[in-house]
Amino acid sequence: MTIVPPAKMVGTLGVAVLLAALTWMPAPTWAQADTAGAFNGSVDEALAHRKAGRHDQALKALARALSAIRDRSGPQADVARSRVRYYQSLSLVVLKRFEDARAVLVLLKDAPGLSAEERATVVARLGEVEAALAEAKRNRPGTVLVIAMDADGREVAAQARVDGEPRGTTPLKLTLPPGEHSVSVSAPAIADTSQVFLLPPGVDLRLVVRTKRRALPQEASFDPPAGAWVVAGSGLALVAGAIGLYVAAGADLDAYRDPASTRRQAIDAYDAAVVKNDASVALFIGGGALLVGGITWLLLDGWPEPSKASVSVSVHGRGLGLSGTF
Repeated sequence: MTIVPPAKMVGTLGVAVLLAALTWMPAPTWAQADTAGAFNGSVDEALAHRKAGRHDQALKALARALSAIRDRSGPQADVARSRVRYYQSLSLVVLKRFEDARAVLVLLKDAPGLSAEERATVVARLGEVEAALAEAKRNRPGTVLVIAMDADGREVAAQARVDGEPRGTTPLKLTLPPGEHSVSVSAPAIADTSQVFLLPPGVDLRLVVRTKRRALPQEASFDPPAGAWVVAGSGLALVAGAIGLYVAAGADLDAYRDPASTRRQAIDAYDAAVVKNDASVALFIGGGALLVGGITWLLLDGWPEPSKASVSVSVHGRGLGLSGTF
């Protein structure tokens, strides 16, 4: 809030009236002269400082002016004090020393010696000062002490982030503007935990973030479905049968080629070899399909990292090769 200082202040004539009033105050002659001189010099100095914008120095000079008439009483002395306090209130408002300004303005509300315009200025400045103090109170920062506790209620040192920014290790005390904030804590032994809290203006808050133990990673296990084993086993049995028939067909072909075999024996051996070979091919194709399907089922449903598994089937000579990486 911007508080506009008064556009005009009392000039030299007002000071002259003050000095004349002091001159007429009943007091010993030597004391009267000393008081008027000290007051006159302090007020002149304050006005010069105010004109130059040196309000801190003006307040010091005005304080000396009040001190000069501290022991004076009567209507003229009261008027002189009112004039000095009026100047004080204006400089305090400019310096935004609102607490001090309010105290002086409250005294001036019913003080003697002020014009109607000056009284209106006092009332207006008092309202502005009250509004500024209320706004400052609403925006007054608060503090929060962040403490992280584990599941057993023990304090733990955890890294804290407040409103998404890293702020240090708990326990951690921070000064924050009033309003809603978020805090998250993390540590090797605890699970990451977040919490939202509301910080009222000017309040010292103790915030306990209760955490849980961090879950240990579970080791991957190979748990294939039973049906996959049945399919793969059936396929393997058929492939084994195919291998057996292939070997038997080879033996029949050896008998067919044996010079000692009769023509009838050779023909029978050849026919048997053809039948066994055809059967072995059929069994190999069917068993191979079942075996590959069962292994694929195992990899997709049971193996934790199927991308690392492979299987290959090869035929060489009279034998069948089956290899895999799991």
